[in-house]
Amino acid sequence: LDTTSGIGQRNPAPPFNVLTFSEQNQRSRGGAILVKYDKTFSGDNSMHFKTFFDTVDRRTTLDERSQNFETSLQFNSTLNENVSVVSGIDYRYWTSHNNGVLTTPSPVPAVALSPNDDDLHLGSGFVQLEIDLFDDMLTLIAGTKVSVNSWSGFEYQPSGRFVFKPVEGHTIWGAV
Repeated sequence: LDTTSGIGQRNPAPPFNVLTFSEQNQRSRGGAILVKYDKTFSGDNSMHFKTFFDTVDRRTTLDERSQNFETSLQFNSTLNENVSVVSGIDYRYWTSHNNGVLTTPSPVPAVALSPNDDDLHLGSGFVQLEIDLFDDMLTLIAGTKVSVNSWSGFEYQPSGRFVFKPVEGHTIWGAV
């Protein structure tokens, strides 16, 4: 057992030297703020903006600090009575710092997380075209989403769908 790096259990026989989960060893604080703004332009054209920030400082079984930030912007546009476009962008940032499982009275954690600091990013954009045909009996939808993130880099996700409404109350759909 390696007690200097915090790997393993210091005392495998009772009494175990572990953290007791009394309220005196717990602390959690933080806050969040959400801002939204919606604007309707002429007809069915609109814009939606949202931004969010959250922070947490928690000392329970883990000594953890994290912060989240997200912002997004979406546009809905009607080009004519049968064609509409939805597009938008989104960005998320998350950072965290963990010190492992707390132990008392020793400052050496019982569990070490590696890496104990993370900064993660996710940015994306999308566009979707919707075409209504035959008095809204058939709708064709085509679009794509592109994103860049900390895990896998660049990604794209094209999609195609159809929605068929042969009679009122019944829908048949498919996607590629």
